[in-house]
Amino acid sequence: MRASFTGTVIIGLVTMAVKAFKTTHEQELNFTLLHRACHAPLKITHICKMCEQPVPKNDSVRGIETSSGWVLFDEHELEDLEPVSPEGRPIRGEQCIPLAQVDSLWYDQTYFMVPTDVHDMRPYALIKRVLRDERIAIVVTYTTRGHVYLGLICTNHDNLILRRLFYADNMQTIEDFQAGSTPIHLSVKEVTLAKRLFKTMTRPFKHESYRDLGYLRLLEVLHAKEKKLPIPPQKQQRPIPTHATSLVDALRHSVAQRHATK
Repeated sequence: MRASFTGTVIIGLVTMAVKAFKTTHEQELNFTLLHRACHAPLKITHICKMCEQPVPKNDSVRGIETSSGWVLFDEHELEDLEPVSPEGRPIRGEQCIPLAQVDSLWYDQTYFMVPTDVHDMRPYALIKRVLRDERIAIVVTYTTRGHVYLGLICTNHDNLILRRLFYADNMQTIEDFQAGSTPIHLSVKEVTLAKRLFKTMTRPFKHESYRDLGYLRLLEVLHAKEKKLPIPPQKQQRPIPTHATSLVDALRHSVAQRHATK
């Protein structure tokens, strides 16, 4: 499998060449817009909104709209915007932080980190051992595909992973939406019943038991249409329950339902 990117982890004077592989892959089928008459793919034509005429690629330019109008960038200016990636693609360790300080909301994309060569395996094992023993992570910065990213190297089972992080400027807080800010007094009965309900729902998590039903339905319909078979009916989803007279009643009935289905 081709690596998403490669680089050299730098921590002080310790270096380690690595390959980074995405921990997930997209599971989707892409629709293509076709001409209904002959089933040939359509070619996208760029039309000027003012002239309402097709515009060839060599007569187009990129721009950003501001309060003063459009600011234009030619191809050379766009190339100059891209950060220079130093030789060896450094993944530079900036600092270490306790895992307890890491907010899961910061996480963007996650990558498996694999040592590139045999001589990289020793520093890989050492870094993994210390991060696991000390329960810390390494904050790193790195450049790939014309972007400077912030990341976090930490352990996952017996491996090192790189979690790409959102910058602080990208983050929003709950205060931005004014949700959940009003204090609510909860009764002892509500809390007790909620704990009882959650206890009935608690069981070992089997990741593989959850499937992308939308994707599976698309495959089912695609197969039927390809084979000129009738499209199978869609399975009915569980309806949203009607509102109970009170939260306590809803909790009590929920607990009773869970016990009845066991």
